[in-house]
Amino acid sequence: MRRTFSSSSPSSSSSSPSLNPAATAIAVATTAAAAALYFYHQHHHSPKHRQARAEERAYLDALHHIALSAGAARLGAPISPQQIDDDETRYARRHAFFTHFFTDILGGDQKHYKFVHVTGTKGKGTVCELVRCGLIAHGKRVGTFTSPHLHTVRERIRVNDVLISKADFVRLWAKVQAALTASSTDGGCWANFFDKVLGVALAWFVEQRVEYIILEVGIGGRYDPTNFIARPAVCVVTSVSKDHTELLGKSLEAIAWQKAGILKGGGDTICLTPAAPTQDPAVLRVLQAEAEKVGCLIEEIILAPSSSPIPSPASSPTSSPTSASSSSSVPPSPQAPQTIRGVEVHPENFALAKGTLKTLLLSSSGGGWGGGKGKSRTMLMRRGWETKAFWPGRFELFPLRLEGGREGMWAGRKGGRPQKQRPREALLILDVAHNTDSVAKLLQEIRRRFFPGYSSSSSSSSSSTTQRRCALWVLYGTGNDKDAQGMLDILLSNSSTSFPSSLPSSSSSTGDLKPLDRLIFCHAKHPRARSVDDLATFLPPSLLPSLDNPPTERTRTRRTRRRKGEERKTEVTVPSAAFGTTPDKALAQLLRDINPEGEDEDEDEGEEEGGKVEGEEEWEEEGEEKEEDVVLVVCGSFFVVSGARAYLAKHRPEMLRETDWAFEADPPLYT
Repeated sequence: MRRTFSSSSPSSSSSSPSLNPAATAIAVATTAAAAALYFYHQHHHSPKHRQARAEERAYLDALHHIALSAGAARLGAPISPQQIDDDETRYARRHAFFTHFFTDILGGDQKHYKFVHVTGTKGKGTVCELVRCGLIAHGKRVGTFTSPHLHTVRERIRVNDVLISKADFVRLWAKVQAALTASSTDGGCWANFFDKVLGVALAWFVEQRVEYIILEVGIGGRYDPTNFIARPAVCVVTSVSKDHTELLGKSLEAIAWQKAGILKGGGDTICLTPAAPTQDPAVLRVLQAEAEKVGCLIEEIILAPSSSPIPSPASSPTSSPTSASSSSSVPPSPQAPQTIRGVEVHPENFALAKGTLKTLLLSSSGGGWGGGKGKSRTMLMRRGWETKAFWPGRFELFPLRLEGGREGMWAGRKGGRPQKQRPREALLILDVAHNTDSVAKLLQEIRRRFFPGYSSSSSSSSSSTTQRRCALWVLYGTGNDKDAQGMLDILLSNSSTSFPSSLPSSSSSTGDLKPLDRLIFCHAKHPRARSVDDLATFLPPSLLPSLDNPPTERTRTRRTRRRKGEERKTEVTVPSAAFGTTPDKALAQLLRDINPEGEDEDEDEGEEEGGKVEGEEEWEEEGEEKEEDVVLVVCGSFFVVSGARAYLAKHRPEMLRETDWAFEADPPLYT
């Protein structure tokens, strides 16, 4: 039986429900809110998420407890003469504890591990990182302990490429704390932050059954907590210069004596160090005397052209035979010279790491890979071992993308024909250089790479050539315990005579070097950081700093000086509290100055009938800053570079790797 329904039936029309748009919207919103609430409850109250939050709280509690119990807040206070005179007693206590802790509590036998002990003033961390990567590339299991850290304390402790987990850090810290409490009647109150983190590292290395342990000295070497090793396989002394003079001594010889304390006798230990002139001859004499005293073999590494992975300036893609001689500067290029994950490596550090690897691998293979024991001393190292290294903040290069870039801007005339400029370019360089020698070498490398043919005469006439001018900006901040006066003298000088005598004489064939165009002070978030007002007191009288000088005023001042024929001077900016004195805020403002937002970058590239380029007069009257290439350098302190990288992680994450340590940063503990 078939039933039919008529559309005109009154009953059918009256029974059909009417759709209310408001009720429908409320129903949809309620359903979405319920789904979101359910997802939030499942995600944030699941057992896995609760466990992760508990581990995070325990990790932060451990860090705060270490910092407070170690007296981290007192690190900013000066050390009394009584404490300095008690070095032997304090070292004997640390040496006894770590020897007992490693052998008796952890069950480790030093004979079963190959220790690499690294000290020096500059390049310690870079050498450790390169040696670590070289050993991993050859199939070794390596534990690495370095300091200080940029973002998280866990980056100090690694097994191969893996950072120690937060749960392991908390668990092993409790083990270290228990050992300290049982070791003395005072409960281990003498142990500082470095001591406790070192204990955690050693405990994790023994658990993970590593074959090699790389230890970077904290300060000095002779009285450092890492100097409990009875007989390391290799000792490395990188370039030595004046730093931490209040602890290590005022003279270079006194500092070298502290560094030489890691040398051990017995005939099996080899100490590698750069040869003169890279290493100061006075330092080499101290090392040789200590080596003869303890019976250690010293090998001086002589730098060869093939020792560095960095090409010479002539082979750099940013330079050419004509530009080096005819222009005032070479612009930065995104196609930077060969680097290790964007980080440049100094030739001496690369040579030291390579020599250390050859020594370790030859000793472990019984004579080398070229034959049996005693038949060959050649080392066939695997290619590309250095490309796995990641050591941020050491000549770290970030090409900056400029929106628009004023591509096709007319630069003037040559031979009666209008010439075009290439698009603007900018480069950010992060380097933790924090003493006079390291700052001088940093500037030397920047000038060698980006300003090889600079001269003041060519700079004054560069506006009439097709080569765009390249500016050098420096964002600088340092600590109260650093030689701010010496570093500022280096930064503000454009004469090679001001550079330390340890630098090669070929660093500048002429006495005329590219000066800084801008110097901006900043103040890191740390109790030992020097204030911007204090930094301003070290400026020479001829340089009057400005407070938050806007770009338009800087442009007007520059144009006035150019019309009067005055020499271009370094513009020094002392930010105010309203502007922001921290590295992240200062860097944000500088990036806006380099690439102002909201400006119309489109230019009319047409040429009028009489050969006149449309808009040429307006461009000539504009400020130079918009039309400059810029090399922006951030240096002076670990904490300044850390703040700059934290800004990139938060606001420019695409500039960093997804696994960058900046995304796992700890809260500030002032350590």
